[in-house]
Amino acid sequence: SNDFTAEASIRDVCRNAALVAAASEERGLTDGLLALARKRFEIVQAAGGSELDMAAVSTAFREEEG
Repeated sequence: SNDFTAEASIRDVCRNAALVAAASEERGLTDGLLALARKRFEIVQAAGGSELDMAAVSTAFREEEG
């Protein structure tokens, strides 16, 4: 379904992922998967999707494939 009514918004996911990334970097840890996920969420956020549900990140994958 394309119902992306927010339960956990893209904006919140981006903020929380940034906090996790910062904490990881402070400890000398890197995570390519986290970086990839953040990029996808940031794509949706930059396209005006801040208030959509986190499931809307699937649109970032569809656009890349399409």
